[in-house]
Amino acid sequence: MEGIDSQIEILITEDGSSSLRRKDLQEGYHSTHGAIAESNHIFINAGLKNIERKPQINILEIGFGTGLNALLTCEFAKKEKQNIFYQTIEKYPLPKEITSKLNYGKILNMEEEFEMLHSINWEENNNLNTYFEMRKTAQAAEEISYKENFFDLIYFDAFAPQFEEKLWQKEVFDKLFLSMKDNACLVTYCCKGDVKRTLKSSGFQIEKLPGPKGKREILRAKKLASGIKHFLLLLILFFPMLAFSQKNIVENSQAVKETKNKTKVSKFHHTIGFNLTPIMLGGYKSFELQVLGDGDNFRRVKFGGLHYLNFLPYYQLDYNKKIYLTTYYRYNHVGFGDYAQMCNINFSYNFHKKESKTTVLLGAGAMYYKTNSKGGIAPVLYFSYNQKISEHFGAGLTMDIFYNPHFFANLSYTF
Repeated sequence: MEGIDSQIEILITEDGSSSLRRKDLQEGYHSTHGAIAESNHIFINAGLKNIERKPQINILEIGFGTGLNALLTCEFAKKEKQNIFYQTIEKYPLPKEITSKLNYGKILNMEEEFEMLHSINWEENNNLNTYFEMRKTAQAAEEISYKENFFDLIYFDAFAPQFEEKLWQKEVFDKLFLSMKDNACLVTYCCKGDVKRTLKSSGFQIEKLPGPKGKREILRAKKLASGIKHFLLLLILFFPMLAFSQKNIVENSQAVKETKNKTKVSKFHHTIGFNLTPIMLGGYKSFELQVLGDGDNFRRVKFGGLHYLNFLPYYQLDYNKKIYLTTYYRYNHVGFGDYAQMCNINFSYNFHKKESKTTVLLGAGAMYYKTNSKGGIAPVLYFSYNQKISEHFGAGLTMDIFYNPHFFANLSYTF
């Protein structure tokens, strides 16, 4: 380790915060555009602020390094009065001769806490303040057995894959995936194709986010709740079976009807479709679906000059083409800090003639929602205009009002 220490030099980045650089690797610990700015952007804004508030948030950090991420998290815990347990992994801890020259504590007015970060004993739990408990582990991250279903958030801040190849292998991400709770997130500065593919193969659902100054994109990987996965699987399996059984029922019924020389048309109809939205009114900057598709193949599609095109599945059951029951699920991600998980069910009435190719629905229902800081059930107003373009296919516009108006285009298939 003494040889490595001699290869480290201290530098000042654009935002005035210090950082380190490995001369032998020609690699810096942080961006030269700003160490504090970069860590805030990647790990606090895209990571910690994206986690649902709970009595205690458990965080794992791969790569303690200078201690900057830990200090910013400690600052967040103190300001927000949020209990945080923070475990950090570092195989080669920096000596005091180097950490004492870093200016993070002075800039953030947390000099005492920064000194404690580096002076507390390794392999012990220590409290830096009322809300922040920390444990430092001096081992290789790839060799550790992590507690399963425990962490809410992982800061993956190891050196780049070309320097620390072992840390970016599938075996490591497999273990991290198991250590995370449902809906937990992993954030990292690295957005290389190999890393994205490895994360996907370990079970993560990934999304690219805008990077800090000097870096185009970063990654956030999520461990999707098993309940949502099962719901989607059942949804995928259920509708084809329903369509098949419906077809058989119709065919059998027709045979009976022909025998009896009678004609009777079913009063119930099923519709499945997608709401598509390139924009969302009400001040939101972007709108992302996080439960369908794999990576960028389906969920996040560039559309002209607009931010995103989103595909939101829905199911509709109508009686005699007059009374409609509609239900849909969606996951909105708004900027870095907010998300909203919503499940909507509503009843509506068709004001057009049932024989018409045009459907005009007006109704109301309820929306179960869950965000970073709150959740509950709220009323929803629903409006939909749909035009048949063939015997089974239709297209139209939908609006629902849940605090703010949300507008969608829709494509549908009725059977």
